[in-house]
Amino acid sequence: MSIHGIIKKKHQSFHVSNNNFNKQNTIAFTATDRFLGNSIARGFLQQIDRASTRNNHFHNVNIVALSSVPDDPNLDELAIFGVNIKRTDFEDRESLQRALFGVDFLVVVPESNTGRVRDAEVLAKAARHQDIKSVIVVSIQGADEGRTQTHEEFRQIEKIWRNEFESVVFLSDIIREENTLPLTLNEETDEFSLINLQNVIETLHALTFDESGRLLPQLSREDEQKIYILTEDSYSPRDIIEIFNDLTNFHAAVNVNYEQVDRSFLRDLLKTIRDDKAFFRNDPNTRREQIECQRLLFNNTFDPRQFLPLRETEIRF
Repeated sequence: MSIHGIIKKKHQSFHVSNNNFNKQNTIAFTATDRFLGNSIARGFLQQIDRASTRNNHFHNVNIVALSSVPDDPNLDELAIFGVNIKRTDFEDRESLQRALFGVDFLVVVPESNTGRVRDAEVLAKAARHQDIKSVIVVSIQGADEGRTQTHEEFRQIEKIWRNEFESVVFLSDIIREENTLPLTLNEETDEFSLINLQNVIETLHALTFDESGRLLPQLSREDEQKIYILTEDSYSPRDIIEIFNDLTNFHAAVNVNYEQVDRSFLRDLLKTIRDDKAFFRNDPNTRREQIECQRLLFNNTFDPRQFLPLRETEIRF
C-alpha cells in the first residue's frame, strides 16, 4: 500500500473505550543511538507537535527512546524536547523488560549490521513479557524473496515478530544497509529511487494516532500482520543537485556540482570525515549552537542561512 493509502486510514473510525484515552499512552523507539532510529524518533516528535496545534491531546503522549549507548549527546537533545531516554542492554532480556515497562506501541528499527537477529529475538520476548499491545517493524523490501545476507536476516526478523505478536505491521523498502535509506539506481532510467524520511514519519503517525490527534492504545485490527510498502520517488543526479542548490544557493559564490565515484572512494571519504575531529569538536559554543538549531527546527522557525557557511561546494556521488 502506498503512503497515501495509509494516511487515509486516519479518517476511519477506531472504536475504543474512553478510559483508554484517559491514560498517558506510550510509544517507544529502538536504535535511537543510531542515525536512522534517532532521525525517526526526532521526526515523529516534530510530527505530533505539529498535530498538537490542532488539538489538545499532546500531553497524553509519552515517547521513550531506547538506547544501548550510555552517553550520547544526540539523546540528550531528544530529552530536551520531552523524550524519556532509557538506556538498556539489548542482549539482556531483563534489562529490556524494565525499559519496556508501560509501553503500548513499540517501533523497531533493526539498524545494527551485527547481531540484529539475536537482538530481535531478545527484544520480542521482552516485549511479549511486558504485554506490549502493538509493534511496528521497519523492514526491507524483498525480505521474503531476496537472496543476500541482509535479506535473510530481515526475513528472520520478520518471522520472529510474527511468531510473537498478532498486532504487528511491517514498513518495507526503508533500510538497505546500516544507517542508510535506499538510494538504488534504476538501470533503465539512471535515476535513484528514494524513500523520503518524512513519508516514513507520516506513515508511523497515521498508524498510531486517530484523526483527533490521540495516540491509539493499539493498532487497528485491519493493520495486524500487514506489510505496507512505501512508494518511492525517482530522481536523477542532476535533480538532486538542483534541489541542493535551491536549499543552499544564498550567495553567487556557491557552486554545487556532482561527480560519479565508486563505492570505495565514497567509503574512504566518509571515513575521513568521521575521523576529522573538526567535525566533532566538543566546543561548548558549538554544542549550544547545535541545540539551538534543533529547537528552531522543532518550532518550524529554522533558517539555515543563520548557520551555513557560504563557500564553494562540491558533492560527489
